[in-house]
Amino acid sequence: MYAIFQAKGKQFRADPEGTLRLPLLEAEPGDKVTFDEVLLGEREGRIVVGQPALQGASVVVEVVRHGKDDKIIVYKMKRRKGYRRKQGHRQDFTEILVREIELGSGKSAKPKAKADAEKAPKAEKAEKAGRSRRKRPRWRGPPRLRTPLASWPRSAASTSRLSRGRGRMAGSSRATSTRRSKR
Repeated sequence: MYAIFQAKGKQFRADPEGTLRLPLLEAEPGDKVTFDEVLLGEREGRIVVGQPALQGASVVVEVVRHGKDDKIIVYKMKRRKGYRRKQGHRQDFTEILVREIELGSGKSAKPKAKADAEKAPKAEKAEKAGRSRRKRPRWRGPPRLRTPLASWPRSAASTSRLSRGRGRMAGSSRATSTRRSKR
């Protein structure tokens, strides 16, 4: 028998008489804490899944101790920039002992009203999708190069990089050799 429950925004698997480490809880060692948000449970080889939680299910745990986890080192670096930052921290935790797992009737609890609120924006999006959006034109280079060469003036066509096909410097005075001649 086991159950998967949610606590502090994370999900944990609870086995009878098993120990777990959770993020820090506001409870003293020796206190009993009940978690009502059980998402899944297994009883006698049959798995019961909640949508989103099981109705009447709970996990009762006892707080054993509080502590700090191993140190985590956060190291940030950007190469060739001289940027290096080293920082570390130790996460607080609460160690618990599972005392009792109650799966209740094994039926799913009703989903929250959040699901109904999500349907309305989706309907609006589907309605908007029916309208056609104006597509942005594909970029085809600067306007000067979009016109055909035949319509260009003769001087521009003769010095064009398109007409010569010799690269970026074709037709310019800098395309000539810059090497000095021997005297």
